[in-house]
Amino acid sequence: MIVIGLMSGTSMDGVDAVACRIEGKGRHPRVTPLAAVHLPYPAKLRRRIGAVAGADGRADELCRLNVEIGALFGKAARQAMALLPADRPATLVASHGQTVRHLPAEGATLQIGDPAVIAQVTGLPVWSQFRSADMARGGQGAPLAPVAHRLLFGGAENTLVVNLGGMANVSWIPAGADDLAAVVGYDIGPGMRLVDMATQKAIGRPFDRDGWLARKGNVVASHLLSLLAHPYYRKRPPKSTGRELFNERYLADAGIDLARADADLVATLTELTASVVGKEGKRVVQIITFGAMKGHYPLPVSGRSTAIR
Repeated sequence: MIVIGLMSGTSMDGVDAVACRIEGKGRHPRVTPLAAVHLPYPAKLRRRIGAVAGADGRADELCRLNVEIGALFGKAARQAMALLPADRPATLVASHGQTVRHLPAEGATLQIGDPAVIAQVTGLPVWSQFRSADMARGGQGAPLAPVAHRLLFGGAENTLVVNLGGMANVSWIPAGADDLAAVVGYDIGPGMRLVDMATQKAIGRPFDRDGWLARKGNVVASHLLSLLAHPYYRKRPPKSTGRELFNERYLADAGIDLARADADLVATLTELTASVVGKEGKRVVQIITFGAMKGHYPLPVSGRSTAIR
């Protein structure tokens, strides 16, 4: 086979690309260099890389987390492997990783959880980088859920699937859809992330189990209207989003002080998610009914899909 190897060293001066022919098998293959290219980094890019890799510790911590999360992912995979029958062992691990930054408008996303560490822990090949693969093709990098939704729920009837993770996303699966090109999927806004944030601040619990705290509060209409005024809700798909947009700043811009979170805030944010899901569901059905969406919004085959709590 002919393989192109890519490398940039600690000098951060650019990228070297070398094409080689590799022949033979075993421990002594024959390697013949065929071509070589050096592509220098522009000065501005080199400075930006240097800043990220500087002595302030940001890159250090990201590097540590990449390994630690990879080890934890590998441990989870090993535990799942142990539950399989001895005569039906796993052959492959597929890992989405942990998203730490998602910038779809810039075509950039970053998931950590080193696949090499997962491979070492499990002893299996690892398939990863789903989001970045989609974004390299011009997709939004999210959500992944519609791929599974078509397999699980596709059939003889039109189906709208709502997934409530940290963000909320929808999948529209037309009746008889036999490929992904017919499916529409995108993030519609916050799912449980903001509710969890407020619950943690208000009572120190990770999430509002069974809506216990929200039921004790009252929806603050002025805050809800301010939150719903965000332009993301009016943006047409394909689109994706995450904690980079729906975060403390989003709440502050609506006049909400997260530090003073209480049952009213949890109730308001719960109503926000319900309202976003309800409005988008109605909108999708109306659009599909009048045929305006068909063929206009190809599915971004990649994703952000958190398990439904």
